Amino acid sequence: MFESQCIVDWLSFTLPSLDFSSIPTRDFLSRHLSWIVHCVGESFPRGLFGFGWEQCKGRPPYGLRFYSPDAGVNVFADVGLPHVLVELSGLGCRTVRDMGAEKDLLRAVKANVTRLDLAVDILDGPDPDEFVAESGPNDFSVSATFDSRTGKTCYIGSMRSDRFARVYRYREPLPRSGVTRVEHVFRNEWARSLCGVILKEGLGAAAEYCGTTWGWRHEAWPGEGIHEGLTVTRELSCRKPDTVLWLQTQVFPAMRRLAREGVIVDLRAFTCRYLFEIAPCVESCLECCAGLRRACVEGLAACVECDRA
Repeated sequence: MFESQCIVDWLSFTLPSLDFSSIPTRDFLSRHLSWIVHCVGESFPRGLFGFGWEQCKGRPPYGLRFYSPDAGVNVFADVGLPHVLVELSGLGCRTVRDMGAEKDLLRAVKANVTRLDLAVDILDGPDPDEFVAESGPNDFSVSATFDSRTGKTCYIGSMRSDRFARVYRYREPLPRSGVTRVEHVFRNEWARSLCGVILKEGLGAAAEYCGTTWGWRHEAWPGEGIHEGLTVTRELSCRKPDTVLWLQTQVFPAMRRLAREGVIVDLRAFTCRYLFEIAPCVESCLECCAGLRRACVEGLAACVECDRA
């Protein structure tokens, strides 16, 4: 029996743009972010649009791109277009999901969705080639296979079409190694149709629709037994040097950036709270933080100072 879960892992939608001529360049981003929140309603997680924005080069037909690497959100715009394009990557979708606002957001933008990716993660799943080889009759064929040191990916259907799927599996030491992901990409009318299925019948029904469309028949495919929720991942080992490098180069710099920008008010309290929840065994190694830990566990707003920290 394979364990599996289903998530929305990419969401793009358009919204009407404000009049560029009336907005000073320095105020463009803040005005449009407020406008986006206004358009989608108060249920939208404002945290996605509050920090870490970088202005980058756009892509046709958009001359402007604003990117929040910590939130996984892009906003594209152009003076000559009456709309802005908002893209939520896997990280952005996870943030919305963790805030309990996924269905509220889908409901607010369902008429304007331009892309929606539905991913099914299968723990200890098969090799992508094996999974695809056992698919039944469908209107798609394997269009490409890529095999590299990080993993293997099979594309089913044309990547230029409005519907295609990719089946991939990362190799160790990447965090999702051991998980086979079956990702279904829908664009334009197909994306809006799938959005309607999710809102009306749920993610499980949407995954069943994908399974029927692509003819998935491998025993690992969950069929009606799929669970809605977060991506399944293997437990990371702190003994692996690649995992330590990932923490040093990705996780901790992001935490410091959030602290500088005021999103995390007390970095020590934040770190201590989650550290002791995840790994209580390190308590003996951090005796100097006993007072700090006690304050965090009790949920106090301010933590005691540690002279030896």
